[in-house]
Amino acid sequence: LKAYLNVAFDDLVDSHLYVESVHRLTGVGAVVTHVAKGTSQDGLNVEWRLIDVVAIDRDLINRIEMFDEAE
Repeated sequence: LKAYLNVAFDDLVDSHLYVESVHRLTGVGAVVTHVAKGTSQDGLNVEWRLIDVVAIDRDLINRIEMFDEAE
């Protein structure tokens, strides 16, 4: 995940990521929509919206699967 985020945000001047919606939340995980926004080096505003399935083991994230919003 760290490598993915580094590559995804390397070319952005400013960027931020936030959880837009929580679709399901239980003791073992969550399904959320997260949004990432930023500005490219060329001044282009970009936005990604992804659906994440997050599994929790004790107090730590054990697994994350990310899906394009259209999927």
